[in-house]
Amino acid sequence: MNEAATIERIVVCRATCWHSTSAPLLGVALIIGAFAGLALQNLQLPGLYNDEMIQVVPALNVIHGGMPSPVSGTEISLFHHAVPIMTMDYIGSLKTLLFVPVVALAGVSPESVRVTTLSIGATSLVVTFAFFRRMVPAPVALLAAALLATDLSFIYYVRVDYGPTALMMLLKAVALWRLAAWWQEARVRDLAVGALALGLGVYNKVDFLWIVGALGGAVCLAAPRAARSRITMPACCIGFACFMLGTAPLTYFNLRSGMPTLAAALGPATAGGPPGDFVEQLAGRIVDLGQLVDGYAVGICDRCLESHGHNELALILIFSSALIAIAGMFPKLRGPHWRVSLFALIATALVLAAAAATRGGYGGHHVILAYPFPQLLAACGVYSVFQWLRPRLGSWITRTAAALVIGATLLQNLATANGYISLLSSTGGTGNFSDAIYALDSYLQRQDPSAPVVDLDWGFYYPLVGLSQGSLHVVEPWNWYMAGSTAELKPFLADPSARYVAHVSSWANFPRGIERFTDAVAAAGLQAVLEEQFTMRDGAPVIDVYRVREPL
Repeated sequence: MNEAATIERIVVCRATCWHSTSAPLLGVALIIGAFAGLALQNLQLPGLYNDEMIQVVPALNVIHGGMPSPVSGTEISLFHHAVPIMTMDYIGSLKTLLFVPVVALAGVSPESVRVTTLSIGATSLVVTFAFFRRMVPAPVALLAAALLATDLSFIYYVRVDYGPTALMMLLKAVALWRLAAWWQEARVRDLAVGALALGLGVYNKVDFLWIVGALGGAVCLAAPRAARSRITMPACCIGFACFMLGTAPLTYFNLRSGMPTLAAALGPATAGGPPGDFVEQLAGRIVDLGQLVDGYAVGICDRCLESHGHNELALILIFSSALIAIAGMFPKLRGPHWRVSLFALIATALVLAAAAATRGGYGGHHVILAYPFPQLLAACGVYSVFQWLRPRLGSWITRTAAALVIGATLLQNLATANGYISLLSSTGGTGNFSDAIYALDSYLQRQDPSAPVVDLDWGFYYPLVGLSQGSLHVVEPWNWYMAGSTAELKPFLADPSARYVAHVSSWANFPRGIERFTDAVAAAGLQAVLEEQFTMRDGAPVIDVYRVREPL
């Protein structure tokens, strides 16, 4: 079947593959209900952590003021309030703007923060289904959406916005949905909205460029003839203009600040990144994807990783990829959605390749940018197999087998996510994710909220400032973290009311921090005293609080 016929069939199938409009709506409602039922359990767990709050605390500052901007010099004045346009050199402030009304109405709490991000995640599921529905019949679209909604990695990466993930998934879904509509129906407004969403995605976090490149590359490789007819000069001009409109704050920031985003992208890999050439890195990203769909990439609770075995989705992805390769060699075996499957496979592969080629682009929080293409690929693979089996085994047997395979996979997803939540309750989270942060915040506020709190080990600044609604005076000495410079500590050593917080050595992000701290205190002729220690729910220590005094 040629590309034009495939595109025409996709458009027609949206209206004819499932005559009842209520059935897909009911299916989407059930999917959102399953996602909400899993994700909304015990919202305080794991503890609010630094990166989750890094874009929320600036929203508190927009309302009340008095706190430094994450990236100084990037603020603009909006209704007499200083609004930052950047959170980091490569992360914009879309989430901050979204959280301004949330923080103004509900303050900062685990519930207000996570209900907001989970609402974004639920919306992304609905829009992702709308994209799927433009590509495949409703049953396949529902299966792909269900695989995404019950995926443990998706649920928790959205819940704690690790990556960050929530807005990335929503902006990607909007872009895919509207660009698919433009591809099928050639409406300029769809192209404009899709390109704008891509631009906003890049502004939100620059690694969204992987998606832009993967989308363009997958379209050109999966449907080259159709791409030549769609991607005209007027379309390119409109798309580029809307894309640049979305990236305008990022562009403005770089032009006025000497291209810091480019410097960050070309700088050293994130600490802890694995070494190796491109092939080794790509192999690692493929492993990361397998751990994502299995749920093993969620490392918030170490004991929870042993709560489940591998699920079937990784095997289905391998099988679906093999089917695409075989059908590519034998055109007579190609089903009506082979080209959609090919597009999903290429898009997934290109995101993985981009992650492998980017310094620091390792780990599940980067590889999840490939979602929802693996889920679409898996659903198309299952559908193709059972379409082929139906005339050979009969409709009843085929449907029963399909129900068993699909049901087993979804039940495994549900059991994995629910089991993880249950075990997470036993620890409350570990390390940077420990819910001991709540007890620490309460303790510091009870002592003397005006006294300085010095963060000796990365991970306390934003949670403490946010949970205290900005009342705690927390200091984050970056030169101390990166170079061990004591210059930023010296003013506080002379203040006996100052407190110093750090993770215990087994959870420290900067293991030499306490040793350097005690050396600096001794050099000043003082003595560091452990004032309080906070433990995880299993009794293991995780956070220490120190005071400095004259030696006895």
